[in-house]
Amino acid sequence: MREIKFRAWDESESEMALGESLTSLLSKEPLTRTQIDDLILMQYTGLKDKNGIEIYEGDVAIWYVNDVQRIGEIYYTGQAFDMKNDVTGYGFIGWDALRGEIEVIGNIHENPELLENDNENK
Repeated sequence: MREIKFRAWDESESEMALGESLTSLLSKEPLTRTQIDDLILMQYTGLKDKNGIEIYEGDVAIWYVNDVQRIGEIYYTGQAFDMKNDVTGYGFIGWDALRGEIEVIGNIHENPELLENDNENK
């Protein structure tokens, strides 16, 4: 069974909250509607990349398709964690992560330019 963990992007503060900082953020009293609306929760996939980094929804990662490097965003379909980009569409990340073929290079909130660069190389 995979470990259930979350992190949150705080739009108002432009920072990522994880672990104790997320617990602290969510336990503010009172937590206003505006504060809740400013949070984007991202779930841990239960997988790690080739460097041992935990993979979360919203991460931007490099992986290889037929020996061609692709950059994509990790997202949850409701049934599995997949990776998507404009070039290759979608792909299940489970086996690729387990084989050590995925590397997290950032996330869509702090590094949106990572996906733009891949789209320019189409």
